[in-house]
Amino acid sequence: AVSKTVGWGFESLLPCGDRDQHRNMIAGSWLWTILTYGTLAVVLVVVLAFRARIVTFGEQVAAELKKCSWPWDLEQTGFRRFKTLIDSTVVVSIVTLLLAAYTTIFDFLINKLVGLLVKF
Repeated sequence: AVSKTVGWGFESLLPCGDRDQHRNMIAGSWLWTILTYGTLAVVLVVVLAFRARIVTFGEQVAAELKKCSWPWDLEQTGFRRFKTLIDSTVVVSIVTLLLAAYTTIFDFLINKLVGLLVKF
């Protein structure tokens, strides 16, 4: 015998069989398939049960968004239309950079102070 496993009582491996038997499974497991489709069914039932409330919520959101004042002027054209938006963005960016600088400096000073206290 040529095989090294003849004396050890091993049987040869069987062919994989029909590859289509796992076609309807998710990740090769019936458990994941059942959990996935079960979750999908629950979500579908909840959406159908609350569809009137969901539609009402969407309509209320649209109505509230129409009441909002947006940071651009609809009468203007070009970049002048977005002047308020650009100015606000610049202010927020500058304040963010100043806060980052303050935090960095404060962290550096506290780090040095704690380092000096630990050395004593």
